[in-house]
Amino acid sequence: MDIHLCNWSETIQVSWSRSACELKPLSLDQDSWTGASDLGIPDCSYFDLKIESHAKFEELCGQALAEHREEDRMCSQLMRQSHMDGEELVQQLFYKLERKKRILKYRSLLPNDGLTTKTTADPSNIGKCQSSGSFDYEERPEFFRLDSWEDDSRRRRRLVPNPIGSSHLDSLYQCLNGTTSPRGSKNEAQKLKEVIRAAKPDPENTSLSSHEDSNQAKNGDEEIPSPACSSPRPSIESASLSEGNTIEESAHKNAIVASYVGYSNRLPDDTPVVYSTDCHLISTGLRVLGYLTITRAELCFDWYEEHSDNKALDPKLLAYVEHLHARWAFPEIRAIFTRRHLHRLTALEIFMSTRNAVLLAFSSTEVMQETLRFLPAVGIGMKYNIAQSRKSSVATPRQLFQHSAMTHKWQQREMSNFDYLMYLNTIAGRSYNDLNQYPIFPWVLSDYSSQKLDLASMASYRDLSKPIGALNEKRKQFFDRRFQEWDDDSQQPFHYGTHYSTAAFVLSYLIRLEPFTTAFLNLQSGKFDNPNRLFHSVARTWDNCQISSSDVKELIPEFFYLPEMFRNDNRYQMGVTDDQIRVDDVVLPPWASTPEEFVTLHRQALESEFVSCQLHHWIDLIFGYKQRGVEAVKATNVFCYLTYEDSIDFSKITDPTIQEALKNQIQCFGQTPSQLLTTPHPPRNSNLHISPQMFRPLKRELCMVLKCPSNSPLVHLECNTLPTNRFTNSQSSLSSSIVTVSQNLLFGLHRWSLVVASMMQAQNPEEKANSDHQNHDTPLLPLTLDQNLTNTTGLAKRFLGDAFALDEQRLGPEDACHFVVSPDNRSLLVCGYLDNSVRVYSLETGRLLQIVRGGHSAPVCCLTRSECSGGGANFYLATGGRDSLVMLWPFDLNAQLVLSEFTNEPPVPHAILEGHVSYITCIAVSTELGIVFSGAADGVLLLHTIRGDLLRRLDVLVLRELAYRGCEEKEQLRPQRLLYSREGHAVALFSRHLLAVYTLNGRLLRCASVSNIIPNLEMVSEAGDGFAISKEVKINSLAMSRCGFYLICGDSNGFAWCIRSLTFERMHLFPRCIAPIRSLDLTNDQKYLVLGLESGAIVVLHIDFNQWHPEYQKRYKSLDSHPAPDTVQ
Repeated sequence: MDIHLCNWSETIQVSWSRSACELKPLSLDQDSWTGASDLGIPDCSYFDLKIESHAKFEELCGQALAEHREEDRMCSQLMRQSHMDGEELVQQLFYKLERKKRILKYRSLLPNDGLTTKTTADPSNIGKCQSSGSFDYEERPEFFRLDSWEDDSRRRRRLVPNPIGSSHLDSLYQCLNGTTSPRGSKNEAQKLKEVIRAAKPDPENTSLSSHEDSNQAKNGDEEIPSPACSSPRPSIESASLSEGNTIEESAHKNAIVASYVGYSNRLPDDTPVVYSTDCHLISTGLRVLGYLTITRAELCFDWYEEHSDNKALDPKLLAYVEHLHARWAFPEIRAIFTRRHLHRLTALEIFMSTRNAVLLAFSSTEVMQETLRFLPAVGIGMKYNIAQSRKSSVATPRQLFQHSAMTHKWQQREMSNFDYLMYLNTIAGRSYNDLNQYPIFPWVLSDYSSQKLDLASMASYRDLSKPIGALNEKRKQFFDRRFQEWDDDSQQPFHYGTHYSTAAFVLSYLIRLEPFTTAFLNLQSGKFDNPNRLFHSVARTWDNCQISSSDVKELIPEFFYLPEMFRNDNRYQMGVTDDQIRVDDVVLPPWASTPEEFVTLHRQALESEFVSCQLHHWIDLIFGYKQRGVEAVKATNVFCYLTYEDSIDFSKITDPTIQEALKNQIQCFGQTPSQLLTTPHPPRNSNLHISPQMFRPLKRELCMVLKCPSNSPLVHLECNTLPTNRFTNSQSSLSSSIVTVSQNLLFGLHRWSLVVASMMQAQNPEEKANSDHQNHDTPLLPLTLDQNLTNTTGLAKRFLGDAFALDEQRLGPEDACHFVVSPDNRSLLVCGYLDNSVRVYSLETGRLLQIVRGGHSAPVCCLTRSECSGGGANFYLATGGRDSLVMLWPFDLNAQLVLSEFTNEPPVPHAILEGHVSYITCIAVSTELGIVFSGAADGVLLLHTIRGDLLRRLDVLVLRELAYRGCEEKEQLRPQRLLYSREGHAVALFSRHLLAVYTLNGRLLRCASVSNIIPNLEMVSEAGDGFAISKEVKINSLAMSRCGFYLICGDSNGFAWCIRSLTFERMHLFPRCIAPIRSLDLTNDQKYLVLGLESGAIVVLHIDFNQWHPEYQKRYKSLDSHPAPDTVQ
């Protein structure tokens, strides 16, 4: 008999099997239990007990299983995270080991220059400071190299230690037989003609005919991508790059993965390789053959160290290549551009979150497209307002130009001329990684001989409507005659046999900086070129571009932001010219005494009204409709056809010798950028068209005065007057506010009305005030007092607690760096607590959100924050403690918390910056520049990267020698405030009376005492309330304008004054306040200056930086830059 029991909660069915009987179900009802007992089945209570026991057992098993699975999941997560962390550490150590091996290997190839010296207090040593944490402070390497770090404007300005640096004493140019050999030769010219004849260019695909005809067909807008477009670039629809294709759908197509073992062994076991191929890494004049591997989450590159092609590369130059063994996670990839390499559409340039780019060239367009399919669909990034997709990555440069809003922004003056030119260079295929396609910038000035540069004179500027070769009328006639009388049937006619941008020109400009020095020597067979041909004078280079028929080169971006390119800090011996001039530092025009001054004035010229009104003409020549066709002939702007893309179809050339010769000639002649538009580029709008009221001088500077009830000194004031949703997706009532912190540890959140502020800016402040009094009983004011400060209940929400390490009496101007406000006005971060913590408070409710401990071993005595990275919702919080350490913490605006690496774990610092021996007094950090500037109580300033690498050490002894020259007693200088400008300089305030300005790379530019900057205050009468003016003026607060050219200082006498940040020239003195100024800040629109007084009052002043602009000063009528100061009542 078989018994089957099922569904114990409802019924029990019992069945038995007999040979001749049928199956009969038996229900457990009242009438059937007799029959059940006859069968030997227990009664109901027995089953109830079993059922209950089984249910409890199942419940316990389920709970145990759930706990086991959760524990298993957490263990797996921890093991996976530890595995990833370990792999990342191993990867970093592997990279460092490989680089160290190359350094040790190639250092033996370098001469021993013996240039290591010790630090002295000589002012001539200013700026030559500690470079790396691995070196002793007294023994420093003298050599630095240009880092690949790019800021938001794509400027590379940071110099980092160069352990393999050398003065190349064995590379001095040797003149054979006392003669100077030209760059080219008749044999080379004959070889070029033979190559051109062998190539036989297609007459239908030339720089003249093809684009002349296409001008009529392509005037309309193009879609991204356009299937009907006649561009040589393949459309996504026709290729295998559709958005629907995934990695899984295409992984089986790659047959290389199965046979490749070498790099796969370095990958995690759970990370399968989905695609791999050979490619070339393009970097600083080298083509390094390697292997690209793509997993589901990473992109990896590894070079073939033993390959014969790589062994033939210059080992000295190869030592500077950073990505020979590289690995990037997909979230690090921010933008992907398709690029042409040697005119072939076979390359990808990948921009990383680490602010550098990698250029990879593949064997064919098909391989490049296949590689792109396995990479993240990030498009060309978010910077140019084009949707992130693979379609934008493969779009033509002309399509990108048409669908981006950058031209409109430039016309409306929402972006600078420099940024717009960098945008055009980027989408047109120009790259820092490819010296043959380096970004192009124009000569903008023509005056390199005057003692003083007049930026308001049209005679100082170059005519941007003509190419550089047509500025000299005689030379223009020569080039036109050459074109018209052309009789060589083997190639098309051209005006210029050279180009405005080649690798040789770029290396000549940057010859004083590594790695370009080594690249130049590699190009010149290990020797410097003839001194007469080296770049050693700006004026002479300009003159040569106007005279020589073989020199029509333009400039590079570094002329407008990198002063280090003009200094021979590495002491290269480059010879003597025929004029007996030693080639050393670049000879600057008379109107520039230092490279920094030259770069500053040169950038001002680029942004001037004269250049803004003509720049679209130059764009037409380089990127626009005058680049090719009939318009190029009319403009005297035709170059050798080998410089234009699509001029040669390499697929039709089967002879490898001819192919290689053509590639070499393309590298020698340079490459013309992709043509972005076939119609005239629109001009830029004038300032008066956009802001008609901009040149009206302010007759009344005082806007309003707001008195706080507590009357406690306002030790901190911060203006965040932008909408909150600029940083986060949430809407908040805290948008556009001014936050204050008083000495009695009360903070206030004061509303700032953008509408009222805009209304007051639209008309004269004095007229606005009069109209308000006529139409309203209470005038409209932009700032409203925090109502929580006026009642007892609200005060409880505004108190920071009683665990402060510093009492109220010590919270003075020397200790004013204890507070930071998040840019969305939702959080207040405070340091100075006895438990070594940093605390995060909600500004709206006053609630304590987070206590950050575990970093510092002593109280945190200062903190600051960086700007939001890339306009996102994160920033770095920098803390400095009495333990002499600086720490960086990532802060998330969405969560309003310092981020933790693991859930439910305390936060850990992103980087720990060491090097100080005294407690930290001030910090400045910039994620855009990648720099952390910190000062300690002993006067030492340190420069670190945001990754924690020590770059330089700036000793205050040099500054003391300059500041107290001739004085017997020299005061100990203590840095108290540090401010950074994105233009590449930092301002330090020492002991509240000494200002110093440094470059991004630590060179001291100028220092001055407050007594030498501010006006003679003895002629100013005392205020009526008895607030006397002290002759010993102390700076209590400091702010810098967004442009970086102006400083606003608030002093102990109640004065606020504006000075130029680079020269410390006093520009303006604001009305005097009735109490000392303890804090100040500028609103985000840079139209209002907000002061926090020792009396607890808030003063709002109108400010207009345009009135001190060198180009606009003459337009302001009756403008007195030094008015007699009134008193703010």
